[in-house]
Amino acid sequence: MAGSGSDDVGHIDDELLRQVYDSVDTSLLLYDHDADAILGCNDTACDLLGYSHDQLQECSLAELDSAVAPATEATLCEQVQQTATAGDQTFEWAMSTSDGEPVPVTLSTATLSVADGTVILLEVSDLREQTFRGQGGRIDILDRMTDAFFALDGNRRFTYLNEQAHEIIREAIGADLSFTDLQGRRIWDEIPEIVGTRFYEKYEQAFETGETATFEAYYEPLDTWFEVNVYPSETGLSVFFQDVTEKRRAIDELEDTVEVLHDLYVLGSDSGYSFEYRLDRILELGCRRLDLPYGFLTQITDETQLIEASRGDHELLQPGEQCPLEESYCRRTIESDGLLAVFDALADGWGDDPAYDTFQLGCYLGGKIIVNDELYGTLCFASDSPRSRDFTESERTFVELASRWVGYEIERQQYRTELERQNQRLGEFANLVSHDLRNPLNAANTQLELVEQEHSDEHVEAVGRALDRMEAIITDLLTLAREGDTSIDLTTVSLPELVDRCWERVAGPDSTLTVQTDREIYADDHRLQRLFENLLRNAHEHASRDVTVTVGDLPDGFYIDDDGPGIPPAERDQVFEVGYSTAEDGTGFGLHIVETIVEAHDWEITITDGTEGGARFEVTGVELADPWQG
Repeated sequence: MAGSGSDDVGHIDDELLRQVYDSVDTSLLLYDHDADAILGCNDTACDLLGYSHDQLQECSLAELDSAVAPATEATLCEQVQQTATAGDQTFEWAMSTSDGEPVPVTLSTATLSVADGTVILLEVSDLREQTFRGQGGRIDILDRMTDAFFALDGNRRFTYLNEQAHEIIREAIGADLSFTDLQGRRIWDEIPEIVGTRFYEKYEQAFETGETATFEAYYEPLDTWFEVNVYPSETGLSVFFQDVTEKRRAIDELEDTVEVLHDLYVLGSDSGYSFEYRLDRILELGCRRLDLPYGFLTQITDETQLIEASRGDHELLQPGEQCPLEESYCRRTIESDGLLAVFDALADGWGDDPAYDTFQLGCYLGGKIIVNDELYGTLCFASDSPRSRDFTESERTFVELASRWVGYEIERQQYRTELERQNQRLGEFANLVSHDLRNPLNAANTQLELVEQEHSDEHVEAVGRALDRMEAIITDLLTLAREGDTSIDLTTVSLPELVDRCWERVAGPDSTLTVQTDREIYADDHRLQRLFENLLRNAHEHASRDVTVTVGDLPDGFYIDDDGPGIPPAERDQVFEVGYSTAEDGTGFGLHIVETIVEAHDWEITITDGTEGGARFEVTGVELADPWQG
């Protein structure tokens, strides 16, 4: 406690103070401003703030300060402590109950001398118990609250409204009534639309039970969500409420977005159905989510809009229908950086637009379809009627993601069609090579064998070498055609066994193979054999002397290293191209076949300098049959 240094303070002993507590009906608190502690309180103060005597005397004023206090830089503690220096004062505030609810009060302070020094006596008056004062005498503390507040007596008549509540009530009534006009009027008579709503039920329940109520409810006439706190008393109800529409819409928006993403994921990832079926489901889902009757996919070519797929009964938005691009909404969609959103076409200036004249769409939301980095068309949703409000973020997110998905699927469709066409051409080519070229070659080899029985000179040997080269080219062409099929059959393959088998087929008499691996990997056995045969043959064919080839391990793959002439860095990107070869008798297909096999396995291949100066081919991204081998 502070020392009693002021002559203006009242003097009171402890016993008299206790008598004052017990003899008055108002709420009293005895406050030590030095320790920021409640030293004493009466029953009325405990009832008002919802604490027992012991609990209240353990509180500080900071704990009793409400978050809806007036717009002042001072706290409740600082405001009260001014009494010690500036003298007694009376002011209005909002204190906090034990439940954290705000209570509008008038605080009157007085400095008292007690045995141990000076303390401050606080008289706390509940403003909710006061009657309506009219516009000129409104209670400042309630008007400064961010919450709207009104009070009703037992007959459901208005006794008080702060400015925030007055504005909302006037809007709900639909008349410009003053505070004085509303005084004494029954809420149910002035706003009959409330009767039967959740607001009516909760207010009447509080009147009947005397229990507080906290709830959120939507009031349709104002298109507004309110958060409401209702406090009954012996004389009526005190109602605090605030507009939480934006908060509710933000929550709903987030929930809608999550649901949209889930629905799109389910549809987009279900590859068991055709693209056409899933597209129709996307259009149906969009119409339902946006609450719009029309959904359609367009293709735009040569300044013409063609409807490829649609939902809804608009006669001009059916599959096969087309119109000049200048008469469509889509012309503006493809000019936009993002989506084109029109929630009220006439209000947005579309009344004289050719698109409105043609389609008569009152609202529209559309996005571009991009395929292989080029404009394909649009994905759109629309209605004959305008919307009452703009499209939400979750609605825009749906159309944006759906547009991307459609573009991706069309791109896949085109790629699949082109791949099938290529495979068909490769198959036809393989048949051509196998029959139309190989049969004459076999006949030529037979004739050469007959000639060699009677003649053996350099000319005959040259013909034999030429036929051998033709055989090698045909073999590589057939291999290349077959490797065009990207499907693979993975099995466990022993690298050392496979490498030895391949070496026997391609090695020269003086060549040397060193195998420094005992790994097993997952690969297509037939294709991996082709890969090693081509790489080992490549090392043998390009060596100007007897070559040593080493096959060894990498952390996620293997390498083939030789001590031949190597490959200059400038040529390393070219060696995988079809027809590229530096060997006189090379076909130019071998390393391209290697690259095709690597890509089919989803591996990677790079070329570096060999350990002994030759070339080193490193294949990575390989799945080991036993990961602990790495």
